[in-house]
Amino acid sequence: LGGYDPDDTAGLVVVNLDGSGKQRRTGGLATYGGAVENGGYEALTWMSDGEVVYTTGRIMGVNAQGVTRALIGPDTLGFEQDPEIGSDGSVEFAGPTGSEPPHAQRIWRADTIGAVPHEIPVFDYSAADIQYEISFGADEPSLSPDAQSMVYVADTIGSERLLIASPTAGGLTHFLEVNGSAPRWAPVGNQIVFNADTTLYVINADGSNHHRLGPVHHYYLGASWSPDATWVIARTSNHLELINVATNATIPMPIWTIWDW
Repeated sequence: LGGYDPDDTAGLVVVNLDGSGKQRRTGGLATYGGAVENGGYEALTWMSDGEVVYTTGRIMGVNAQGVTRALIGPDTLGFEQDPEIGSDGSVEFAGPTGSEPPHAQRIWRADTIGAVPHEIPVFDYSAADIQYEISFGADEPSLSPDAQSMVYVADTIGSERLLIASPTAGGLTHFLEVNGSAPRWAPVGNQIVFNADTTLYVINADGSNHHRLGPVHHYYLGASWSPDATWVIARTSNHLELINVATNATIPMPIWTIWDW
């Protein structure tokens, strides 16, 4: 697990599931020390080589030696958040745009690490899709295991909707008929876990098998999948919990922080 430990002056740490092997990733804090205090490390994910990806306004990576690097090309957007690393080596994320509607976020993609990002056209602004977009636009992208599909959040009038699109060609594939936020596509298979009113749900990418995961009104920042997609790790108000996706069995963990498996 990688995450932010509020009792550790290093802030960003990596630890085994049983609590052993705690390792400080001090490089991230040496460069971006103030970000931990205001939630800058909330968006965490992993690269295949064990590098922890986080955001402090820019999307950064920190390796086991504490060396940090920017994962997106020249800082032309001013703010980068919600990073997702694709199995094809791409980086999808949310960032601002100057197009209509004002101050809206869009989904961006860097085809490789360090590349200049380009906007993914997930909406057709001249067609009926525009009715689903207002103010904040689109954010929180998460890729399918083969990086050919992407679930993301569209901030709409009075709600947040989950949508599926192509991360390369763009274009809306279909709506999931649910409201929610913080979607995470499982690393294997077609399940998506998401948060709705502090309750976790799982749904298949085709919209089938929609069901609750864990207690009602219990989780606050969504969940992260285990590598084999049999468990999720979710944050409550005061600790983390492991939840078995098949049985709904929960195992509390005495940690209050933000982690990614």
